[in-house]
Amino acid sequence: GLTYPDGFSVEFEFDAKEWLPAKAKYRKQNAEGELLEEEDRYAQFQSIGAVRVPFIVDHYRAGVQSSRVNYDAVEFNAQVPDSLFAKPADIKAIKF
Repeated sequence: GLTYPDGFSVEFEFDAKEWLPAKAKYRKQNAEGELLEEEDRYAQFQSIGAVRVPFIVDHYRAGVQSSRVNYDAVEFNAQVPDSLFAKPADIKAIKF
């Protein structure tokens, strides 16, 4: 595991058969001093070139699943146009 000076820690668990990451466990204290535990669980690994990538990441808080991310595609070193980072002329026109 890895522990930072502020007390935040992360620990990885690996699959014994394929040596792929199975989960990452995070621990930190909130402002009230309570220990918070969260984890990400990785599933449905696919090969992207020579890299194995999880296409599903389930997030848990205090042992309860709080979210799931499903990736449709993963691309490494993709070209990103500079215009993507340009400040819009009318910030109020942006809708999410």
